Formats: sequence, structure tokens, C-alpha cells
Amino acid sequence: MRYAKLSPFFNLLLLIFLLSSCFSARQRTEVLNRNNPNNTQTTTQTPEMMEVLNRKMNCNHRVLEDGDSLRVFLELDIPRLANQGDSENLKQEFAFVYGLLPNYASRDFIDTGRVKIAEKPILKKDKLFYASFNFGKRPIITAVLILEIWDLKTRQKIVEDIPLSFTVTKIRERYSLYDATGSAPRFSNFLMTKDTFQIRDVRDQNRRLYIKYYKHNFEAASPPMALSNKNITQNLKVDSTFSVNSHRGLQFSQPGLYFVQADTTTYYGLSFYVGERRYPKLSKLVDLIDPLTYITTEEEINQLRSNADTKKEMDKFWLKLMSGNVKTAKYIIREYYRRVKLANEKFTSYKEGWKTDMGMIYIIYGAPSRIIRANDAEYWFYTQTASFSEIKFSFARKPNQFSEDYYTLVRFPEYEQVWYPIIELWREGKIQ
Repeated sequence: MRYAKLSPFFNLLLLIFLLSSCFSARQRTEVLNRNNPNNTQTTTQTPEMMEVLNRKMNCNHRVLEDGDSLRVFLELDIPRLANQGDSENLKQEFAFVYGLLPNYASRDFIDTGRVKIAEKPILKKDKLFYASFNFGKRPIITAVLILEIWDLKTRQKIVEDIPLSFTVTKIRERYSLYDATGSAPRFSNFLMTKDTFQIRDVRDQNRRLYIKYYKHNFEAASPPMALSNKNITQNLKVDSTFSVNSHRGLQFSQPGLYFVQADTTTYYGLSFYVGERRYPKLSKLVDLIDPLTYITTEEEINQLRSNADTKKEMDKFWLKLMSGNVKTAKYIIREYYRRVKLANEKFTSYKEGWKTDMGMIYIIYGAPSRIIRANDAEYWFYTQTASFSEIKFSFARKPNQFSEDYYTLVRFPEYEQVWYPIIELWREGKIQ
């Protein structure tokens, strides 16, 4: 999931109410007591159970063309079903309903209804559920599907906004990375070296695909007050080309960018990043240096790179920043690289997530207080308690050869006023 749209829609909520009211009191009681081994009529929960129930549900999605419809794949993280739930729990205890908007700015639904999960068995793997449904194409070019997934037992819900394109023209709208068995698409845009995967469509149409491999080391994002951003290098050097068959198990051992095409004369393709064996974590000590570019000077980075004993130089660097406080240094190191890992998980595209504009802002400021999405833009808001009541970052969607959903930060010189103070907080060990 990128981020759910937060604006409520009365029509859809009314639909939810009508759907949930179809469950009789007896049915609701059965749902509440299904996991009670003694089948008693009690709703008492232990503290451990309450902790699980209070954890937020999460959803990721991926959309692929399926003939005259679109197949919407869901990856569901439902904490209360992680250890004991199965596909029957998902079918009987959850309601999937939708509202279709012509665009993000509209409040008038084209259509509303209930989603029918595909008859194909729901998969559960590593505590996550994988399900899908087909959504018929409409006589329009694009739309936004607002999907609400309701837990009828706890009354929790997930709201997922899913942009749809009903005019499919690119291979990345038809093909996706799948797991080793080909049973479910991958919901991230990266792999690790030696991962086994497939490239396939939903209609099982085997074909020859052509791949370009780029070893190019893309630059990290520029600060938000920079006058210009570092765009994709034009005419990247292709390090190698080869072909593969779709719907076959593949393994790539070289980290870097891979670009898939069905026709080499076309401009667009399906791209994905292959990282070292622990990606999105950073696997080598030397790899820890570059992500520090956002909170260091050029002189400090060069000093870290030039020393043969990287660990000794890194320890010296952090202890100097934290005025010798080992405890604070350990906390700041853990927090910084935790955010680097999350940035890689959330924002990896044709390059590592920490190098993207969104990744940079996420590392320095953390998760936004709220997010608003528009047709070709996304706005992040951070609530402040000191000099600024709220900071807003605007990201413009800029599709390119490699990615359909790449966002760049709209930069302003005025960001200098909110950038340097938070960098100082990092360097003083005062980030919470």
C-alpha cells in the first residue's frame, strides 16, 4: 500500500452500513464466538489478544489487465488472523465494498457495490493473505477505485485508493513479478539476489521477453531547497541484454536495474531493482556510508569513504556527533537505518528507495502526519510543535520509461528554513 486516501465518502459508508446490517444478531454472535474453543458466550479478551486486535490492518494492491476486466490483487496483513485464521475467516468475517470515482477530485461515484473475491482459493503465506477480484472495464480512460475492507468482527477497516487505467498500452500494465510458484504477484518492486521469481500475466500467455541490465549507480535525491532535482540520466549505458521466457522460474545474481520489454522497439517497459541478499536492509558495512549523505557534509562523507577501516571511521564519526555519548549514538544509528530500510521497502522503483525524493523526506522527517492524494500529485503534512505549525511537501507524479508511479518533490528555496533545523536535531541526537 502506498497510502490510503483519508477523505470519507458518505455514499460508501451508507453502503457499508447496509451491507453490515444484513448480518443477523445470530450471525454476528457466531462470528464473535467462532474462535472460542469452549464455545462460550463471552467476549472477554486477554491483554495479549487486545494488543493483537488493536494493531492496524494493512493492505497492498497490484492491478493487471485480464481481458475485458482488470484483476486487482490484494496482500492483506490482518493481525488477529496471522496465527490462527484461514481463508474461511476472510470470506465470512470480512466485507469488501467499493466506490468508483472518475478522479481524486470528484465526490460523485460512478458506481458502488460489493466486491466478489475470486473463486480461486485464497492463499495464506507467512501470516499474510493473498486474494484477488476482477473489476470490469468501463468506457472511460481512468478512474479511482476506493476499496473499503471491513472486519465485521472488530469493526476495523482498511481504506485503499487504487488508480485504474482502462486503456492498457504498456507491458507493465499486463505483466508483473510473481513469486517462485507463480501463484501470486509480488507487491514490492525489488528482489534480492538469488530470489526465485517469475514474470507473468494473469492469462498465462507464454512469450519471449527481452531484458536490459543496468549496473548504473543512481544519485541520491537533492535537498528540498535545491534549485533542481537530479533526473534520470539520459541514455544510460546498457551493461548486458538477454531474453527469458515468461512463466518460468528465474534467478538474477547481479544487483542493479532490470528493464523488461516484449518488443524492443517500444519505449516503456517493466522495471525492477535487484538488491544484495539482505535488501531492503543494507548488507555491507561500506553500503552504510552513502545513505548518510542527507545529514553529513561532503567532507565527512569523503572522510568515511577514504578510510580503509570503515567500522573504525564510522564509530569515530557517530561518537563525535553525539559528543561521546554511546547510548545516544546507538539509538540514532538504529533509528536512521531503520528509516533507510523502510524507505527501501516503500519507495524502491528503478533505484533504491532511500535515493528517491519520497525516501529522503521519509528518512529525515519520518512518516507523515497525514497524506492527501490527487490525480497526479501527493501531499505530505507534518505537524510541528516548535516554530512551524505544519510542514507540507508536494510530490508530482512523473511517469518515466522505467516507472509509472514515480513521484518527484516540488522544491522551493523556503524549505531551507525547515530542513537545516531538523538536520541539526539528527546531528545532535535529539530525534525521537
